[in-house]
Amino acid sequence: TGNEIRLAFTASSALARQIEAGAPADLFVSANPQWIDYLADRGLIVAAKQQTRIRRIGDLRGCRLVARQAEAGSQRLFEHLLSGAGLAPGDVEYIAVARSETDAAVFVLDGKADAAFGLLGIARQYRLPFIPIVRERFDLLVDRRCWFEPPLQRLFSFFRSPAFTTRATELQGYDVTGLGRVHFNGS
Repeated sequence: TGNEIRLAFTASSALARQIEAGAPADLFVSANPQWIDYLADRGLIVAAKQQTRIRRIGDLRGCRLVARQAEAGSQRLFEHLLSGAGLAPGDVEYIAVARSETDAAVFVLDGKADAAFGLLGIARQYRLPFIPIVRERFDLLVDRRCWFEPPLQRLFSFFRSPAFTTRATELQGYDVTGLGRVHFNGS
């Protein structure tokens, strides 16, 4: 139909605040009414030899950690959590900057780092201990007209496919049961 699909990806709470403030939105897609069905468990991927010592963020004082890129949302969240636990940047030693969750886990697996902030699924892939800290949610804000366009409908058909749900289950830490549910239909 020639309609342009404009997508906005961010946390449910941020999208909801934008809509309340008058941001143009024709369709708000979230995982469930509580905005938490589609979750990613994020926490500390810990070296096996450190799992009795490290049980929470506050236990990271003096530890060797793997950072993510400074502009990565996960790194910003981790720095916020460190601060909330009373830790200053100098209280931990960043030994490297990882380009991906997988790279961060490999540093831990190889014994180069005591811990990394990452996803449960990655920790399980590498059989590393995991300490859950937060559950992330992911939402999609879509222009109403675009919701009915074939490309977006194909995307959501894929999300409902056995291949997608099986893979999400294999990764662990993801709940996609409500993925695609519409929670706000603006006019």
